[in-house]
Amino acid sequence: MSEIDRLKEERRAARLAKEADGNAPTSSVVQDGEPKLEAGVRVTIYGLESEAGKQLNGQRGIIASFVEDSGRYAVKLDSEADRSVNVRRENLQLQSSVESAAPEAVEAVSGALAQLTALETKAAELRDTLDVEQKALNSLDLQDVEADESLDAIGKKVTASAAAIAKLQVGLDELDLCELDDEARGAARTRRKALNATAEGSLQPLAAALSAQLAKAKAGRN
Repeated sequence: MSEIDRLKEERRAARLAKEADGNAPTSSVVQDGEPKLEAGVRVTIYGLESEAGKQLNGQRGIIASFVEDSGRYAVKLDSEADRSVNVRRENLQLQSSVESAAPEAVEAVSGALAQLTALETKAAELRDTLDVEQKALNSLDLQDVEADESLDAIGKKVTASAAAIAKLQVGLDELDLCELDDEARGAARTRRKALNATAEGSLQPLAAALSAQLAKAKAGRN
């Protein structure tokens, strides 16, 4: 194990130990007598009447964001860590543990979940970028006089993506979930584990394969 990997493992172990001690509840902020649904607030879905909606009734989750265009809240489901659904406020019931906690707890929880959501978004963007560069490389005519310039451009994007993947993994290692309650922490850990698997099992290999393909293409041009 390299020194960098050893330090990463030590940091990860320390973070997990800290999370194991955390038991702070989550809550929503109450404003003018009405609950304001902040990111990180725990809710239960109810009262949906469509056939698809009825399948969601009783499901619990966490508010991820407010979708301005539709006037609905994006809810990350506990049962499906990689899925979110958009639900009207009238179909969301605040969980009691959420309603009773202090506003400062919301800020901490919201921050952790916002970071996790941002990392998930970044991973999806990186996958899209690598897919685009893979298609560009596959369609490139190596006999074209401008092929070297195109290869260099693709190479820069692949190198930048590889660096971003490494940064994403560091962000996952440093993500502090100790302020979440037990249930929310479990769901967040599942999301983080899935994202780690995506980074290590999909993004890294794809970037490495593209780099190798680029090197081979450049060698063929010489």
